[in-house]
Amino acid sequence: MIDMAAPAPTCAPITAKRIIEIVAKHAEVTVADIKGRSRHTENVRARQLAGKLMRHWRPDLSYPQIGRILGGRDHSTIIHGCEAIMERAKRNPDLAQMVYDAEIDIVYEAYIAGRGMVG
Repeated sequence: MIDMAAPAPTCAPITAKRIIEIVAKHAEVTVADIKGRSRHTENVRARQLAGKLMRHWRPDLSYPQIGRILGGRDHSTIIHGCEAIMERAKRNPDLAQMVYDAEIDIVYEAYIAGRGMVG
């Protein structure tokens, strides 16, 4: 698993929108579910993971900005979610695998975009 405690090596050329799309694919929910008001476990986990990955890969985005992107959530909700998702992943192998798979896709896309291989 990527060291989520360390900041991203650079401001990766990947958008918050694309991070949400990648998380939605791996969590098997829709982008609307992530940005919506639903408190179903799978939607909350996807939302928390999207927030955590945005914070890591887009250090230029503040917690309030991420909250707005994720459907108008408060910054404190995003902070809590970033901490909670990684704690849950330590105890849940399936969730840890989902986190890992989403991170790998983001790393791959950031690398490809950084090399000018994506339009």
